[in-house]
Amino acid sequence: MIPIRDTIPSSRVPIVTYLLIAANLGLFFYEVSLGESLPPFVGRYAVVPARLLGGDALSVRELLTPVTAMFLHGGWMHVLGNMLYLYIFGDNVEDTLGHGRYLLFYIACGAAAFAVQIGFQPASTVPNIGASGAIAGVLGAYFLLFPRARVVTLLPLFVFFTVVEIPAVVFLGLWFLLQFLSGTVSLGRAAATLGLNGRCGHDHRAEERADGPRARRRTGCRAPRSPREPGLRWRPPRPSRRACGAGRPVCPAPRSRTGRPGRTRRTSCRTTPRRD
Repeated sequence: MIPIRDTIPSSRVPIVTYLLIAANLGLFFYEVSLGESLPPFVGRYAVVPARLLGGDALSVRELLTPVTAMFLHGGWMHVLGNMLYLYIFGDNVEDTLGHGRYLLFYIACGAAAFAVQIGFQPASTVPNIGASGAIAGVLGAYFLLFPRARVVTLLPLFVFFTVVEIPAVVFLGLWFLLQFLSGTVSLGRAAATLGLNGRCGHDHRAEERADGPRARRRTGCRAPRSPREPGLRWRPPRPSRRACGAGRPVCPAPRSRTGRPGRTRRTSCRTTPRRD
């Protein structure tokens, strides 16, 4: 669904809305012109949760990143979609609130959206940019102020397009539902990525050291000693007559009381160190 216009005209020129659209488009064209210098520029002015919550002293520029990040976008569809919704619904909200209060409301909504993002992913090092949070605040205000308005919408039907009028409550309700589902999927992917990184960064040596006494209680074998571990004295393994494989219990062949091999019960065994 592509909104074209709403059915409620504004009584004055939405100067702030036009200035916000011009600022967002101008900065996006500047981003496109940077080329290879774009990633450092975005990282400098975007919201990075780990940087803001790292505990280090923050500069004024870093403290203002929740505001500067609102005017940065990650692609053509991102910026055009946000500016289209701001153009259609922002003028009526500005007409009701006034220029000054509308601008403060826009900035407050964008900063609040970044605060929620930081709360969900405080350790993330991924830069967050975009005016979606501020646009969502404007749409929410329109939803409350003009519940009986209708939105002229371009509706695609397979290969054909038709223009219909949809109640603003239905149109904005569907928009908020899609945004919620998209955000839920994004959080799920981020959580899965963090879980995978945690498993890949697991300390297997510490697990082996912690499992040593349990393995000794289960099998009665002595855990290998490593020369790298402090406080332990290294003893080379004794040669055995039968090897069960690296890292597995290796027990000598049983002997009878006369010193010859027999069918007596095994009394002790040991574990050879793993050799990679």
